[in-house]
Amino acid sequence: MKELLLTKLLKLTKSLKKKMTFKRLSEYFQQLEGTSSRLKITEILSRLFKECSQEEIDKICYLSLGRLLPAYEGVEFQMAEKMLIRAIGKATGIDPEKVQKEYKKVGDLGEVGEKIKNEKLFGKVREIGVMGVYKRLMEIAKEGGEGSVERKIDKMAALIEDLDPLSVRYIVRIPLGKLRLGFSEMTILDSLSWMIAGNKSLREELEDAYNVLADVGEIAKRAKRDKGVKRVEPKVGTPIVPALAQRVGTVEEMLEKMGEKIALEPKYDGTRLQIHKGETEDRGDMGVRIFTRNLENVTHMFPDIVAALKKEVRAREVILDGEGIGIDPKTGKYLPFQETIKRKRKHLVGQMAKEIPFKCFVFDILYKDGKNLIKIPFSERREILEKIFSPEAETLALTPQIVTQEPREMRRFHNEQVKKGLEGAMVKKLDAPYDPGRRGFTWVKYKQEETKKGARHSAGPFS
Repeated sequence: MKELLLTKLLKLTKSLKKKMTFKRLSEYFQQLEGTSSRLKITEILSRLFKECSQEEIDKICYLSLGRLLPAYEGVEFQMAEKMLIRAIGKATGIDPEKVQKEYKKVGDLGEVGEKIKNEKLFGKVREIGVMGVYKRLMEIAKEGGEGSVERKIDKMAALIEDLDPLSVRYIVRIPLGKLRLGFSEMTILDSLSWMIAGNKSLREELEDAYNVLADVGEIAKRAKRDKGVKRVEPKVGTPIVPALAQRVGTVEEMLEKMGEKIALEPKYDGTRLQIHKGETEDRGDMGVRIFTRNLENVTHMFPDIVAALKKEVRAREVILDGEGIGIDPKTGKYLPFQETIKRKRKHLVGQMAKEIPFKCFVFDILYKDGKNLIKIPFSERREILEKIFSPEAETLALTPQIVTQEPREMRRFHNEQVKKGLEGAMVKKLDAPYDPGRRGFTWVKYKQEETKKGARHSAGPFS
């Protein structure tokens, strides 16, 4: 009984661990800003991650990258330099024109805020925790509608007034997207490995996890809690880092490297799209998210795909991988990439959808109704994919496919795609899993062949 009480007391003591202040986080930011050494940055971050709590680590990851959430969430501050200048002036009692003049001399608004706060330090600076600052920054970012500009300035001014000079340097830079710490998610993964193991031995495990669940804050939280991230499953609404393809010189080399269990599909010259369909927890209705190859959330740009998912896909929850391509409304032919890419826009989306009809050719399925499909063979994923499409599907279409091991047939299929105005073919191993973020020989681009001497030829029908 005493041992049980002692265990509970230790857990309670651990949970009541002193929270990190934003001032302390800013001291770490200052160290990071002062070095260009990748190894030193990794070391500093690992110490930061050890010191912070499990509750704080995801927020600290986002803040250290100069944002509040993963980039694909699209949360933006919508605060221009003029607004921050006014906020600094309001917080310190300095005329905004003087702040502007100082900014022209220094060239860094964060340093200007720090300098003025040092000179005009008055009242009691508050020791605000990282979580408290994060919450206030999120409130500022979410302000919208009539009068939102003034509310953002007022809230930012109040935050600047409460913080110490060094913290002001970074709190001003974050909304401007100019944190200047010089690292990315990959460095954070290295640092998490150092936090747990004292070396880079867990880097591959952490990167594999990130490739399946591309949210570095969530990965950090799990790593802090579990001392690793061995088991990570796809999550509808969180992008998976797309699988990539290799280039191989000739058909014979493809067969040698990939084996004889292969399939060929058209290689479309469009925009890579990862489509997530699920039920939102709060309303129980369908939630759709569409991501690009670079994990950008472009859902609002493709209302036709969102609408098509409701009637063309037989699945409650699904993650699909595909290629979107514009269609000429007069001829029905595929449009070149330069035309297709016009669909990626923030304004007049509906008008452009009418001018450039869109078709998304789906070639893989990664998740369906609670089941992770990444690790099963491509041939099995294809079978599942074939069953979920409605016969009336128009906007979403299953990518055509042939299964062959004959070089002549492979060349024939490739030439057929080129005649249609496409780039050629994709060659895929039928027994391979989906490989997020990796560029291996499970997928190979077949555009033009290369001879032994390095010259290219078009793989004509009699070659």
